[in-house]
Amino acid sequence: MANILDVNYDNNMSDKDIAMKKGIELLKNLVRNPKLTHDRRKQIVNETVIKMHEQTGKPLVLAAFHGLTEVVEMLLGFDLVDVEQTCNLILGKQEAKNATALWAATYSGHLDVVNLLVFAEADVNHATKTKSSPLRTACFRGRFDIVQVLVEAGADVNAPNSEGNSCLMAASYSGHLNVVDFLLKSGASVDQKDFYGKIEKVFISLVNGKTT
Repeated sequence: MANILDVNYDNNMSDKDIAMKKGIELLKNLVRNPKLTHDRRKQIVNETVIKMHEQTGKPLVLAAFHGLTEVVEMLLGFDLVDVEQTCNLILGKQEAKNATALWAATYSGHLDVVNLLVFAEADVNHATKTKSSPLRTACFRGRFDIVQVLVEAGADVNAPNSEGNSCLMAASYSGHLNVVDFLLKSGASVDQKDFYGKIEKVFISLVNGKTT
């Protein structure tokens, strides 16, 4: 049976600082408990479900999503979690199913957390249920800094999502010219088609006149 931990905080206060402090205190108490073996600590953390605002999910994924860098550092540093653990994330009216911590950090734009997870050897190609990879997400959102990190770590620049849309299509459609240029230099194909027959070159033409 999962442990449910509510770490909601007052929006009138410093959201990130309070959540970070609360998470670190809980982890320190867990790590310092002499009655627990390492395996038992890890079991407790991995069976715990976190509630934070509209999100309910796994500790590492939600810490990454909210940019709680020190919490992520502790979870990874004490080997308390599986770096590939997944949960569903509510994103407005949409839901990302089976999202990893790396995907979550990428979506929210937390470069420091992305670097931590990549250093911890998180799978840079671990995609969501709809086959949205961390790289494709970074491309769509125009996070050039994160795109660079993921590609350098071995992310597949040509991996499509469940509709056949590639990273290059995502960046082109969103008008992120710097990302498009980087992907092309990194070996992205211009001849891929999505499941509706649209080709990469058509998407690339959409960035004409755009400067992001």
